Formats: sequence, C-alpha cells, structure tokens
Amino acid sequence: MAFIALSSTIIELHTGLPEWLISGLCWAALIGPVYLGHRILSFRSSVPHGQALPRYILVQLCGVTLAALFSFLCYRVLGFSSIVGAALVAVFTAGMNFFVLRLWAFATR
Repeated sequence: MAFIALSSTIIELHTGLPEWLISGLCWAALIGPVYLGHRILSFRSSVPHGQALPRYILVQLCGVTLAALFSFLCYRVLGFSSIVGAALVAVFTAGMNFFVLRLWAFATR
C-alpha cells in the first residue's frame, strides 16, 4: 500500500522523470522497512540477519528491476493511469518476490 501511495503520488506531481524510473526508485526506497516487516510479520523468521539480509537485498534488487519493467509496460505500453499502474506493479512485483523470499531468503534450512 505504501508503494502504491508513494509512486502514484510522485507520478501525479509530473516531475519530468519517467514513470518507470519513479516506480523503481519508490520500490527501492521501501526496501529497509519492508525487510523488517517481512522478517517479523510475514515470515516470523529466526534466520540470522547476516544470512537473510543479503539474500533479501538481492531479491529486492531484482524487484526494483521488475518494478521498473512492469511500470514501463503499464504506463508506456498499456497507458494505465498512475493508480492502476502502481497497483498492478505492486501486485506483480510483490507476488513474485514473496515466493522467492519464502523459499530462499527467509528459509530456515
């Protein structure tokens, strides 16, 4: 929800930056807080930070790339509005990240 609110708001400000870039930057800005949320709430992980955090960052770097790619498709190719595009980017990117995080970054074995 934070990503949708942040990215759609900044896109609506018409900063001159491409929508896909704004989307990728917004996704990157939320990496830290979302890591803690996933660790504590989503996965209730006891995996040491030294193992989970580097893996999480790697997954999120891929997520930034996916967010930018999905944003380019939503805004430039399909012409969606900022709120619809942001919602689709969030669903697709977060969905893909969730499975990788669950199976690898926060996996206990």
